[in-house]
Amino acid sequence: MLERAETVSEPFVMSDRFKQVSDLEITRMPDGYVVYRPESDRVLFLNTTAAVTFELCDGQQSLADIQDLLVAAYELDKFPADEFRTCVNQLIVEGLIALCTP
Repeated sequence: MLERAETVSEPFVMSDRFKQVSDLEITRMPDGYVVYRPESDRVLFLNTTAAVTFELCDGQQSLADIQDLLVAAYELDKFPADEFRTCVNQLIVEGLIALCTP
């Protein structure tokens, strides 16, 4: 996942849809992504699961849809909901994804 989150984002629900923010410089690595956010002059590392979650935030799929895709992709018997919510929160707090408005 991301290294840290300094705060907690606004509450979100699983029906929310998020999209990647623009102006990010993304470098794909064997074990995840390195993302540079010029606005904050920060470099962030996303592990493989966080990178997949980030990629699936395309504005079309809800968090519930993403959860279903992750369960299928990783063949999970039990979805790690707390870890997923933490990951999404960190992506929001770090300014990598934004809530889509209806």
